[in-house]
This record gives sequence, structure tokens and C-alpha cells, in this order.
Amino acid sequence: MGGLDIGGLVERPRILSTAELATLPRARRSEPFVCEEGWAIERLTWEGIPLREALTCCAPLPEARFVRVYAGDYWLALPLDEVDRALLCDRLDDQPLSREHGAPWRLVLSGGACFTSVKWVSRLELAAEAGTPTAERIARGRIAAPGAGD
Repeated sequence: MGGLDIGGLVERPRILSTAELATLPRARRSEPFVCEEGWAIERLTWEGIPLREALTCCAPLPEARFVRVYAGDYWLALPLDEVDRALLCDRLDDQPLSREHGAPWRLVLSGGACFTSVKWVSRLELAAEAGTPTAERIARGRIAAPGAGD
């Protein structure tokens, strides 16, 4: 697994190494996974680092109101007052997370829409504004495209 780049409105921008990430507290969540395409999986058990724990390592500045979660051009803005709903997962159903399912890190937002489950998270950026996230637009574009799907 690679490191996790955290920057933006933080006191200590850095790339957290795999070893540093391994020292952070962990959590587990079991819940249904429902996709806007109309399918659902009754129960998945996700395990990883609470998003707040990763952000705390870099000391967000007081003006930070959002965390932008990036996987290439796909990104989601999450209000900081909702980060307790989010895990950066590296395990699924008691197994290491596969590349297909989002390794090395997948954001899982409890109760969130399918597009908020960001696979292949590589960067977190603290910001004062949400900006114009691409996640929902890209995800809905995949649903609408003929023959699309992951």
C-alpha cells in the first residue's frame, strides 16, 4: 500500500506512510451497500481508519470547512462536520481490500450515496469551500452511458 497525501488548509501537510497509517486507531462498520443503478448488497463489513484520525495527523486549520477526497479526477467534498461518518477502508469482509474494490484506500461514508464511496483514494485536501466536486457527475455519467459499468 502507498502513502496518503494530505494537504490544503492544514498546519502540517504531509504524505502519511503505510507505517504511519498502521499506527492510527481502526474501526469497523457493517451495513447495506445500495447503488443508484438499482442493486444492493445486504451487508458488507468495512474496516479501516476513521477519516477524522487521518486528518488530525495534519492539524486542520480553523478556516477548513471541507475535506476533498481525490482519486484522480474523481473527487468528493465532505463537510468536516460529517467526517465521523467516514472510514478510509483497507479491508472488506475480513479480507484485505482488493484493487477492484478500491485498494489501497476506499472512502466509505455511512449512509452515503453510492458515488460517495470513493475507490483508490490518493489525496485528501482541506478547503474552506466545497468547490465543484466531480464524483456525482462522473458516477451518473457512467450509469447513463450505454454498456457502462465497473
